[in-house]
Amino acid sequence: MNTAKFFFLSTFLCFILYGLLGLYFLPLAAFQGDLTRMAMLPERLLGWQREQPAIDQQLLQQSPIAEADVFVIGDSFSDGRVWQSVLTANQLKVHTLLWGELPFVCEDAATWLRTQGFKGRYFVIETNERNLPHRLDDSLACKNVQHREKIGEANARFAPISRFDIDHGDYSSKLSVGLRTAFNTFLFHDWGQSELADKVQLQPEVFLKKIKNGCSLFSHRKCDSALFYSPDSEQDVDPRALQKIEAINARLGDVVPIWVVIPNKATTYLYQGKYFWNALEQSVRAPNLLAMNLGAIKHGEVDLYPGNNTHYSTRGYLLMGEAILKEIRKDGLNAR
Repeated sequence: MNTAKFFFLSTFLCFILYGLLGLYFLPLAAFQGDLTRMAMLPERLLGWQREQPAIDQQLLQQSPIAEADVFVIGDSFSDGRVWQSVLTANQLKVHTLLWGELPFVCEDAATWLRTQGFKGRYFVIETNERNLPHRLDDSLACKNVQHREKIGEANARFAPISRFDIDHGDYSSKLSVGLRTAFNTFLFHDWGQSELADKVQLQPEVFLKKIKNGCSLFSHRKCDSALFYSPDSEQDVDPRALQKIEAINARLGDVVPIWVVIPNKATTYLYQGKYFWNALEQSVRAPNLLAMNLGAIKHGEVDLYPGNNTHYSTRGYLLMGEAILKEIRKDGLNAR
């Protein structure tokens, strides 16, 4: 056999072996959580197993802005309209836009809302902790609203799943992702056996952290550890944010702003001593979601944030919705 034929045959066999191995490990790459996807770790290790509440699909319906009692601007925590279902179940009509559709709370935001036909009282401004600083700065710099209407803005959302099979895979990803996930699974077991591996940086944006009493907080198989998003800071929110929030509130006239700042997952489980939420609820209309989170954990709430995700579980969203409803109800039982 000459060199060219040997090279061709060797290359061909390598491709075949790569394809077979990739196909074999591909089911590992069926990611349900955003953190398992970024870390390329399988759900059979970090996927939640505690069943979540079922949500009535009808409660996720979007009301036209002209009929809404509550107008919401939010991020991915509001996109699924799960926390809003608590308001809808209590006969409040809600209209939600995302920051990508209404990028800023501009100087003329109240006027824009009224010209759109909004007759309600409440403007829920929702953002996660890590994005609050730039949301405030961009809003204060904005003079005129620019609504970037998107196709599907008014479409219904599907109810979140209440359970999923952590051992069920699919073949929709790339072969390379399956192989990388298999390799990371091997490393995961090595990290788990190391007493020194209290924290492991898996990717630039994801780390794995051992959690004290983790199995009382999470339901995944390897519940002594959980995934976290690396950009989530240990530092508290800059207290100057309160002055910026009050400046934005001053623009809104007869619209009642309710600020909903969702603590980072790392804040809830790792950096619990932040004071910002206490100051926020004392300064403006705002539910104290960090106190809510810590109270839920203290009372045995499992998977408030699932181990595989940066977002709340369904149960977490419902607690969030109850906290926002309570803030609205401060104006009376049937406040609209």
